[in-house]
Amino acid sequence: TAPADSPALARLRDWLTRAQHSALVASHDEDIRRVTRGLAPSDFPRAWALYCGLKPSRLRGKFGPILMAAWGAKDGPAAVAAALAVTESFRRNSFLDDAACAWARYHPADAAAWIKYYYPETEQALKLRLVFYGCGPDNPQAARVLWQQLPPGILRDTAAESFVGALAEQDAPAAAACLNDIGSSAIRRNARADILSAWARKDPTAAFAWAQSQPRLHDRDDAINNVAYTLGQQNPAQAAEMLTTLSSLAVENNSGSISGVIERWAADDLTAATAWVKQLPQGPLRDQALESLATSWVKQDPQGAVVFVQTLPEGASRSKLLSQAACAWACQDAKAAFSWLQALPDEIGRASCRERV
Repeated sequence: TAPADSPALARLRDWLTRAQHSALVASHDEDIRRVTRGLAPSDFPRAWALYCGLKPSRLRGKFGPILMAAWGAKDGPAAVAAALAVTESFRRNSFLDDAACAWARYHPADAAAWIKYYYPETEQALKLRLVFYGCGPDNPQAARVLWQQLPPGILRDTAAESFVGALAEQDAPAAAACLNDIGSSAIRRNARADILSAWARKDPTAAFAWAQSQPRLHDRDDAINNVAYTLGQQNPAQAAEMLTTLSSLAVENNSGSISGVIERWAADDLTAATAWVKQLPQGPLRDQALESLATSWVKQDPQGAVVFVQTLPEGASRSKLLSQAACAWACQDAKAAFSWLQALPDEIGRASCRERV
């Protein structure tokens, strides 16, 4: 006599019965994940038999890979054995990928060892990526250990992308240390952005210090941009204060970061951003911050931006900002802007603004 179904297997059997008679029920992948998630390792052989008994259909095509992935996560060797028994080569290979990737989520070393045993050397590099895709997001420390064993090359570089961001959430300095072993400059740059995004959310001071310590100018500026962008999203006042430590050259190279931080801050708290910018000493940072502040102010209140810009010291920067603010004001209220323009005492400034308006 066949053993009775476990409660989880009974729920799966009931769901499959309903799904075979309802395209709507069968169409939701999350429902399939839900009914397979509660299966115990001992349930999967009978669940797999249910899959094998289904007629070719959209339901069968969706159910098989999700079931195999769930099995691989609970019992990798048994899932792989079931996948190997599939006669159709395309489906067999697809199921093997599903099982190996899920197996690697909790047992990456075992999954990697099986891949090296089963696949010829020419295919191992491609298949080992499954291990990193499987364990990288949830088990980045284990992924790093395996990654350090790989020889330099494209596999090592692309594998890093799967875990460095998650590793940075746990240990940002360790994740940053991995950058030195990524050969591809494009992959290294993307990985650095992921790392600094996570690092800046948790410890912006340390992330900014690391960014400033980079020996190559391009890498340093890129890293500062990464930190400033992330911190500017959550605490623009703190980001702005950090940027005051930059040299004049760094300010010039990171003008985009400064603009982003000030504009975000002004959008959240125009009064506080204005007070901070006004107290900056003369120099490139103040010039860039003023321009960014005025740009944000124009979006909120063009007339108010005009009044603010008129309080700035005379100069090319003031004239430029005044023209921009006047143009935005004219788009909102042409009559009021033109009246203000006519009252300008400065003939040159009036001509410049008139040209923009």
